[in-house]
Amino acid sequence: MVLKRILGMGEEKDINIDKYLTDSEADKDDLIYVKSIDLDGEGNAIDMVLKEMEDKNIVILNLGNVLPKKALLGRIIQRLKDTCTDIDGDMGRISNERIMIVPAGIKIVHRA
Repeated sequence: MVLKRILGMGEEKDINIDKYLTDSEADKDDLIYVKSIDLDGEGNAIDMVLKEMEDKNIVILNLGNVLPKKALLGRIIQRLKDTCTDIDGDMGRISNERIMIVPAGIKIVHRA
């Protein structure tokens, strides 16, 4: 009996699900999402990445499909860097094919 009360297993309380959902939906504007995006060989998803950056979400970007195209890769990286500067975000490499882009208020610790 005592253990059930400590663990909250004693009496069941009715939960007002409508109130719970309404309260949790009110906080959605304050959430930061982590989104994984793959660029295709032409870099077509870059506009989606820029929108996520402006929405203050964290982006894990897979550049694997554009790595062989050095000129395109350079333009994409420069565009991302410029946007990071504009929004006071940060960008860092997390593997050979992936980079992480974070909004203002979050900084990436770069390895020396």
